[in-house]
Amino acid sequence: MASLQAQKRRIKSIDSTSNIARAMELVSSVKLKKLKYKYEQSIRYLNELEKVINEVLYLTENDFKFNKEGIDVNIVITSNLGLCGAYNEEVLRLIDSLNDHNASYIVFGEKGISYLKNKNYDILFLYSEYNAFEDTDLQEEFSEHLFELVKNSKIKSLNVIYTKYINNLKYEVVNEKVYPFNLEKGKIDTLYLIESSDEEMIKHLVSLLVRTKINSVLLNSVLSENASRNNAMKNAKDNADELKRELKLVYNKLRQQQITTELSDIVNGM
Repeated sequence: MASLQAQKRRIKSIDSTSNIARAMELVSSVKLKKLKYKYEQSIRYLNELEKVINEVLYLTENDFKFNKEGIDVNIVITSNLGLCGAYNEEVLRLIDSLNDHNASYIVFGEKGISYLKNKNYDILFLYSEYNAFEDTDLQEEFSEHLFELVKNSKIKSLNVIYTKYINNLKYEVVNEKVYPFNLEKGKIDTLYLIESSDEEMIKHLVSLLVRTKINSVLLNSVLSENASRNNAMKNAKDNADELKRELKLVYNKLRQQQITTELSDIVNGM
């Protein structure tokens, strides 16, 4: 009887785990859909912005001169939460392989902050609390930091280490260069009224482009995080359901054995 009760407790526990995993899978699915739409919108805006900058370069007949002095900056994007598969581990593994202690770091997420602090990397800014980068105050603060660094020629290069979304089942960790980037003078399709100096205007446009690229990357990374969590929770639920089926088979066998034993005792007693 004790064995049957133990099996029933295990089945109940696994059932609770399956329900929790299923609930988390549903939540991440909703977030995934919402973030995917926002990311697609950000990409369209980014493409239009690049087009405008290329046309303005053509109109002004000036070239933007990138900073040749300053620091190399790596932006690392991790999550605050777990239960998202190997999402954080793969980012940290790439940092380990680069072993770039000469660069300074801007870090998103508790997982990355804790890791880089323990490894004694130089951290410029850290953001421990951010929710899918939907906090407009945080966006403004972060954009202002980037704007000042680029505008004042304090950044020589800017790279982002993050998990790039490919589809709901596939994503990869990349080290992507954001600044300096290639600007090509494009044939103008729109008439622009330029009121400030060419150099100042182009510098502001390029700073805006850097900020927009980073915002898009952040959305991409959080999209990958939720896709990874969605898959992890789905796998957890499937594994729990499979274990539950196995435990029920064992429970039924034990119950059958107990019934058989009781029938035998009744027959022998007669």
